[in-house]
Amino acid sequence: MNTAAEILLDEHKTLFDAIEATKKVQKVKDVELYRKLIINFISFFKDFTEIYHHPKEEKILYKKILKHSKNIDNKILNEISGNHHELDEQIILVEQYYNENENENNKLKKAVDKYINLLFKHIWKENIILIKNLSYLLDEKELKSVAKSFIKLDEKYEKKKKLQNDITKLIKKISSK
Repeated sequence: MNTAAEILLDEHKTLFDAIEATKKVQKVKDVELYRKLIINFISFFKDFTEIYHHPKEEKILYKKILKHSKNIDNKILNEISGNHHELDEQIILVEQYYNENENENNKLKKAVDKYINLLFKHIWKENIILIKNLSYLLDEKELKSVAKSFIKLDEKYEKKKKLQNDITKLIKKISSK
């Protein structure tokens, strides 16, 4: 997995899998069990998107596209980038509801639903608009540069594979129930 598109698609698959598992957790009625499970997903989404995924897009890919490509409208990139801000705000709200009331999950579940729906739509948009068209938006040299920068970012923070492995184990555990 060396290309920028492959790296992002792999991360998107991890996020899609986590979204699907979160949907199953959302159906858990037992308050204590729900809270025990959902905190793992809240932590994963926050860490994975804020440390690894969104910085790749915002600090590396989007900047490169804006600088080198005349094949995309800035409004589209600004909209997609704006989704990151909305997602960041929503995950903060989710954490707030998690910490607020240990005996009531309605607000928390609604906030989690909103977050996973926003994230799903955002990833879908990126896959269709950006990743599918990367070779049209950037030349081969620029794409190699982006991929190298992605890899360096992953190496800098080291924890990405552990996060992916941990969430994959949790997803398998939830899926087997």
